Amino acid sequence: MNVELLLQELSLVSKKFELINKKTGGYFNIFEITDIWSDEVIVCRVLHEILSPEGTHFQGNKYLKRFIKDVLKMDISEEELESAKVFREYRIDNNRRIDIAISTINHFIPIEVKIYAGEQANQCFDYAKTAKNSKVYYLTRFGDFPSDYSANGLTKQGNGYLEISCISFSEDIINWLESCVSQSETIKIAPIREVLFQFMMTIRKFTNQMEDEKEMEIVDILMKSPENMKSALDIQNCVNQARVKLMKQLFAKIESKVGRVKLENEYDYASDDYKNCNDFYKYKY
Repeated sequence: MNVELLLQELSLVSKKFELINKKTGGYFNIFEITDIWSDEVIVCRVLHEILSPEGTHFQGNKYLKRFIKDVLKMDISEEELESAKVFREYRIDNNRRIDIAISTINHFIPIEVKIYAGEQANQCFDYAKTAKNSKVYYLTRFGDFPSDYSANGLTKQGNGYLEISCISFSEDIINWLESCVSQSETIKIAPIREVLFQFMMTIRKFTNQMEDEKEMEIVDILMKSPENMKSALDIQNCVNQARVKLMKQLFAKIESKVGRVKLENEYDYASDDYKNCNDFYKYKY
């Protein structure tokens, strides 16, 4: 199968799942309708509400227990978890606010959340000083470490830091939410179940993931023959070049409106070092 035929077959798969989503309400997502799907403040509020034993889900600490065990990989006793409280925008010295903090009798667990926002100077360093029997947990789309700008003063360990543990929306949070939804009590409560499903769909959007069934169908097509795999590799090899061309076109259109001088640095950055701006295209396209 040549590249053009492969693209046509994959396009049919996309159209099929688009139709399924239209018929089943898959596109009816309150996070997207209200345009808050990548707003870190809103995402933290939702995470806090799910995690909090006092959350309006009235499921106690069920979701928090799974989070501590499966995402944070911490061993905290059932008895201690009874004392757990979850805070949002927990204020510390220098008027800093930890996005999410979990406090028990013996632990204080700071969690910093980054989706698209930039880092702040010494942010993770300051948060590490508040941790008790815990690391700082750094939650990003793909589990990246913070830079020295944020972690300045912490102990280097390979590409990361001894006092920081990285967790991701793309795997850790998605897997945790799936385990929450699978609980028998949650399945029975439609409002909670549907919000968790919509939240997972939202996370899949800002981590550039597609539906599991759609992904598997595409994989099956690619594995159907050596020709399909070769065509897919040809496409993969050309994607970055196509993205760079699209970016050049974008900046050229902006320049035609406001002039080249203001955009010179950004244009050169986009043209000469595409790798560093790959996230822009993941988000945009």
